[in-house]
Amino acid sequence: MRHGAILGAAWKLICIAVAGAACDPVVRSFDGEGASTGGPAEPEGECGDGRVDPGEVCEDGNTRDGDGCDSNCTPTGCGNGVVSEAEACDDGNTRDGDGCDSNCTPTGCGNGVVTRGETCDDGDPTDGDGCDSNCTPTGCGNGVITKAEACDDDNREDDDGCDSNCTPTGCGNGIVTTGELCDGEERCREDCKALIYLPTDVRGIRKFAGGEPFLLGFLAIKSGTEDRTVAEFSLHDLPPTSTSVQLSIDLQNIDAGGTEGSIDVYWYSADGVVNPDDFDAGEHYSRLPASASFQTVSVDVSSLVATLRMGFSSLGVRLSTATADRYNLDQQGAQPPRLEVLSR
Repeated sequence: MRHGAILGAAWKLICIAVAGAACDPVVRSFDGEGASTGGPAEPEGECGDGRVDPGEVCEDGNTRDGDGCDSNCTPTGCGNGVVSEAEACDDGNTRDGDGCDSNCTPTGCGNGVVTRGETCDDGDPTDGDGCDSNCTPTGCGNGVITKAEACDDDNREDDDGCDSNCTPTGCGNGIVTTGELCDGEERCREDCKALIYLPTDVRGIRKFAGGEPFLLGFLAIKSGTEDRTVAEFSLHDLPPTSTSVQLSIDLQNIDAGGTEGSIDVYWYSADGVVNPDDFDAGEHYSRLPASASFQTVSVDVSSLVATLRMGFSSLGVRLSTATADRYNLDQQGAQPPRLEVLSR
């Protein structure tokens, strides 16, 4: 009912009350237009009546949704407030992050719209395709385990169980963590606790009684025919800050079980190449027990290395025995005499 009609009805009641008869005055509406109260008010239009009325964008004569003009007389489409085919929601706007996004899907990871808390959104929950199921770019440290990752704890920190290369914390994963001196380096010992430096040259030398020493094609230590093993190491290769260095020797005692054997260690300043004259080289440094059939024996040479570094480029080590046991240093799986750096 229009404003004029309302005023007209009110005026008519006043006329009857005062004059005792019906009257039919013309009144003015609040907008200044004349309105007669004598006839029925013009009905307002409704959506679906086939006529485009004020406030309507379209009118197709029905109230079906999804046919081009929806039941609210707006064109079918996302953002018109009517959920139609292919829409999961429609909140009447095209704002993102408000519960129903601009593509008429509920706000959330995987709907194809990047909203608050998301770095990416490719519209699917597949991992490893560039944008993972938590809406972060595929990669180590995003909390999603994808191809080539063994773990992913949502950070790039080391020593927390899953390291910055997305492998479990531990020796052999290429990341140096607590308790390790190295990891993944060519010289790194199998347990990640030492760096191994092999000799620049290592040879067996034999000398018969009354004869001249000569080089052997294998490594051995024994008395009698007098076989000795000599190794020379470059001091320049060692880390300059290394403070703990040991000499390690893999031995197979061929005569184990008899009298206790031992290995005598001699040292000398070397030139990096073993020659027959080194058969008698060096000063006595240490004696190591070697009675087991196979074992690795070690001796600390930290102070020796520190002293030689001040004026020499190579350390020579001669290994011999005064006991009756015979030792093989070439057995399968053995490494040659070596320096092992335990700190750097």
